[in-house]
Amino acid sequence: MGFLKRFFSKDPETLLDKATQAVERGEAVQALSILADLPDDLDGGLAGRAKDLEGSAHDHLSRAAVESSEAYESEGWLDRAAEELDLAIEHCRDEAARERLTEKARQLQEAIEAESAASGNTAGGDSGLNADESYSVLVAMLREDVAERYADRSSDFRKAYVDFNEGRTEEALEVFDRLVEDAPDDAVSRFERGHCLLALGKPEEARPDLEAAWELFGDESLDVSGSLSVPLLWADAMLELREHQAVVDRLQDLADPRNGNPALSMRLAVARIELEQLDEANEHLGACCVVFPSEPAFSHLHASLLRTAGETGHAIEVLERAVAPSCASGSCAKPPLHLPSLRLLTSLHLDADDGTSRAWELMQFVAAARQGQLESVDHYLLARLQRADGDEEAFARELEAAHALLPEGDTDLKQALAKLEAGTVEG
Repeated sequence: MGFLKRFFSKDPETLLDKATQAVERGEAVQALSILADLPDDLDGGLAGRAKDLEGSAHDHLSRAAVESSEAYESEGWLDRAAEELDLAIEHCRDEAARERLTEKARQLQEAIEAESAASGNTAGGDSGLNADESYSVLVAMLREDVAERYADRSSDFRKAYVDFNEGRTEEALEVFDRLVEDAPDDAVSRFERGHCLLALGKPEEARPDLEAAWELFGDESLDVSGSLSVPLLWADAMLELREHQAVVDRLQDLADPRNGNPALSMRLAVARIELEQLDEANEHLGACCVVFPSEPAFSHLHASLLRTAGETGHAIEVLERAVAPSCASGSCAKPPLHLPSLRLLTSLHLDADDGTSRAWELMQFVAAARQGQLESVDHYLLARLQRADGDEEAFARELEAAHALLPEGDTDLKQALAKLEAGTVEG
């Protein structure tokens, strides 16, 4: 319990220590948020330390914004470069540096206006690029051999492609519909139409287009980041259609974790769970946890299945390995980022009735990641901890806070709170 009390302490020295750690981690925004909680009447030494920390945080933000601005400018995203430069000026403390940044911002704005006038795009766009330039930037994100299939496309195709990637899906679909009607054997247009249909929640209509595109593009990722592929979109369509066996039949080899595609591996896991092939799902997820240690969703899902099967100890082992090395040893340097895993691990330790020390520590990391702004589920876990420690007064406070923040429509958490209040909670 002392962990959380120290975390929420408003003692100036404690706050300054936390702000120092945030600055050292490069988390300047969090550092400024912590410093804002300091009282106004600090003594000389503490006030000087706070001023130095505040300056360091602003310097970090300014430098980061300059780097971001330069990166955007090099890619031709001038409007975004200008926005970052404004942020850099806002946080810049050095007068000479501020003048240089201000001059750079003026030059950048002139370039934006000149580009807009040259392209006839007087309203400007989010990127400062005209449609053809936007199309070129988007196609450059595709694998080279895939990008070749997007070369020499009609202006209608190019505009529809940009529209879709900028969120104007219905407008894009109208064009792709017409292009497929004119050239039904063009698998590229069919792929884009299928992608649009899937994005609009029409998986049944998207399915034949995606299957046709699969024959053209094959199994490999289409973009350089490896996040887009026909099999992945097809799997999403089939999962929405609840054709889980088809997903298992077609993906069980392709989605083997040894093939290095975590997104496909997750779709296969979901399909097996929906089919209640739990032994196969657990074996698959166990392999995914080993192959994809930086993908916490696998360990979280694996531990959830193990918990349902009553294998609490095994579930704890899975999640403790997943949060390592951040805090599995019990002396974390910084909180892990996957809050669902931290919350589930807290609950599992309470299920195991192995004391509350580790559970309190885990909740400290949840509180740090949330910057003290806890959610209903966090207060529910704190209530369980307070009851386990025999503090009924604190238990009642946490239960009240959990009810006050309960999201509308969250029936599972509502039932869990009712069981906890009645003293019949089980996990």
